Amino acid sequence: MKKIVISLLTLVIFFPFTVGAASKVECPNVGQLENTTIIYKDELLKALETIIPRTFGDGDYLNHYADWEVVTAQPLDEKVAKEYQMSSKYCGQEVADKSWLVTLHFPRWEGKSDVASDGQIFVSKSKDKGWFVWYRNQ
Repeated sequence: MKKIVISLLTLVIFFPFTVGAASKVECPNVGQLENTTIIYKDELLKALETIIPRTFGDGDYLNHYADWEVVTAQPLDEKVAKEYQMSSKYCGQEVADKSWLVTLHFPRWEGKSDVASDGQIFVSKSKDKGWFVWYRNQ
């Protein structure tokens, strides 16, 4: 028993690990963001044609993300309270007020992974570079 305890302590000391998941949030500079409203929806949907492949197109599962559908695309506000609060917590209320929530579905993941078949991204519009993803939840 003593050898087991010593072995476990040795593993913890020499191979430390952290418990939990870190979010990949790249908060934008609020001064570089444009104010957008629902009238920008068509523009955003068009921009998603390049944003989605760039955001999800890397790695071993590229072909699983090749087909995608927009379930919802809407400005972050009280209608999506949970996501609005989360984005405010991550990057502040000013960034949240200038961001959109896009909910996606990836049909090629159906039957393979319930988690991977759906995703969310937070997007904003830069004054200089257009629409971009600053948070990916999937």
